[in-house]
Amino acid sequence: MSYASGSTVDWTYGTANIIFSYGVELRDTGDYGFLLPENQIIPTGKETLAGELALLKYIERHVLGAAAAAEAEPSVGPLA
Repeated sequence: MSYASGSTVDWTYGTANIIFSYGVELRDTGDYGFLLPENQIIPTGKETLAGELALLKYIERHVLGAAAAAEAEPSVGPLA
């Protein structure tokens, strides 16, 4: 991944406190840059979607699932 300071990823993580801040770089081996050939558009979209879905699944299981489990646990208060 290329380095870029001051990007929106820096801002969302540092200022907006969004822990899952990330940047996506699409496929290229250094030959095409931002102008991929037409025959690589659909495969690139599929790869990107797979990555996004994997991230969402991780968040659902490890972040939202943990939060839901914590809310479901009964709290123990002082005994009267």
